[in-house]
Amino acid sequence: MLNTLNVDEMSQVWHTFSHPFRLSVLYEISVVQLDPLPAAVRPMAPRVTQVGVPKVQAPFSPPVVDSIAPTRGQAGTVTTIQGRHLANWRAFVRISDQLIVNGQQLTGDELAVAIPAGTRAGIHTIQIDISHLCRATLLFEVTE
Repeated sequence: MLNTLNVDEMSQVWHTFSHPFRLSVLYEISVVQLDPLPAAVRPMAPRVTQVGVPKVQAPFSPPVVDSIAPTRGQAGTVTTIQGRHLANWRAFVRISDQLIVNGQQLTGDELAVAIPAGTRAGIHTIQIDISHLCRATLLFEVTE
């Protein structure tokens, strides 16, 4: 690699040698290690498991919660949460801040949940979270 010197450094190099010549170009020389093996024979580094473009696993359409049915009933009633693109995501469901579904793997576009026994009569919020990608808050009326 070409290396430049200032005038003082160049004069010190000229006075080092006893022969009558002048240095006009300075090159820096260093050792480079070359791998003698062809590329096909070289072992792959242990931390590399795959070479190429990574596969993107996210769906084209994000999950969407549409509705619940029925929207009223007694404590213990099973209500069905319906949506689109829910399969293969995890569901988290709370009713009035009580966790009733904790990370259940969904296999389709519906999820059946039971309103906990002992839930007092009145209107309660049902908070639905699908893998932290989609959140919905719906209402359910518990009757006596």
